[in-house]
Amino acid sequence: MQLPLAPRRFLYALYNGARAPFTRRDVMLWPPVRTQERLEDLASRIRFHFPAGFEITIPHAHGLTVPDRTPWYLADYGTRCTSRINLLAMDDERSGALQLALRQRGVILTEPAESVPFGGLVRYLPNGAPLDPSDVEMETFWLAKFHEAGRARIARETRRLFSSHVEGLPKKKKVYLLCTGPSLSRFAEFDFSDGYVIGCNTVVSNEALMRHARPDFVVASDPIFHFGPGIYAEKFRSDLAEAAKKHNFLFMTLATYHHLVPHHVAMDPLRVAMPPLRLDHAVRGLHVEWSVPQTANIMTMFMMPLARALAPEIFIIGADGREPSETYFWKHDPSSQLTDKMQAVKAAHPAFFDKRDYVDYYDRHCGIVASQVAEMESQGCRVRTLTPSHIPALRERLVT
Repeated sequence: MQLPLAPRRFLYALYNGARAPFTRRDVMLWPPVRTQERLEDLASRIRFHFPAGFEITIPHAHGLTVPDRTPWYLADYGTRCTSRINLLAMDDERSGALQLALRQRGVILTEPAESVPFGGLVRYLPNGAPLDPSDVEMETFWLAKFHEAGRARIARETRRLFSSHVEGLPKKKKVYLLCTGPSLSRFAEFDFSDGYVIGCNTVVSNEALMRHARPDFVVASDPIFHFGPGIYAEKFRSDLAEAAKKHNFLFMTLATYHHLVPHHVAMDPLRVAMPPLRLDHAVRGLHVEWSVPQTANIMTMFMMPLARALAPEIFIIGADGREPSETYFWKHDPSSQLTDKMQAVKAAHPAFFDKRDYVDYYDRHCGIVASQVAEMESQGCRVRTLTPSHIPALRERLVT
């Protein structure tokens, strides 16, 4: 049973307030790492998640050596990480994780919480977080709790960047949303010049599409595929930076990643806007409320609220949805997807895939799309899709 929205907001605010006294910059991993392979994996992830200003202690079993290689599925962040990482040889685990958390002001669990004394409690403490890729689905969200400082300020400042960018665009009555389903391959059939264009995710990897559509905005927010430590996410961020050199779009992502963007996204900071998350699924235009709904899909989280802020006529391309016979989220346009990096992202984040109920995810997504479309239409917007979709709310609104 889920609490109503108002109590959830209150508890969330209370939690954030409780977290503030524990935002010191010294953190310890626990329990000690037992194998060289595991040490290399965790050290690589830590360099990504704590790029600057922290002192991280990684205890490990005797006999292990300083990591000198990066696992094939993770990118190398050694030269970009200025945080101090201390390796501590120790086999003694008698000090409980809870005591370490209180003494060190920060503890990261390196094994499943249920296998660590007090681990089930520590992972939910304001100064605790889990980091076991076989157990944790979205490590970036968990570790973001150590980077609360400055987040609200960045969100406020980048709101001004967003407003300035919108004001500099010519006024139009249409907006096109470019999703990455198979039908996005038909992009050349459409003329986007009469509307604003919002591209998402790996559309930046498709230069032909970028040249044709000339997006005004690019949005991405996934903690695995876009802001994770793997080589898939690193390739996305590299393609994003290259696309930004050729095309004049504003990149938008979550304020949750404010500590990662300066170190891992090679873009002019004046071209990056980062609104915060809120707990409901409602579509309130970003011009009205500078926040995005906490849904699990880029279209419902970013593209719809952004479109609502821009124009009343909304056209969607590439939101194909999922066929009943599919076993993954859904299919993608191969020219707008990093297909050669998919095995790497699965190796880097096994829990994300192993624990995923794709049918449940899709059903929830369809429900959120339906509620958002109905809400937007009740406010005078018109939402249609230019390409076929299995998503019921869009299938009913296909332009023929």
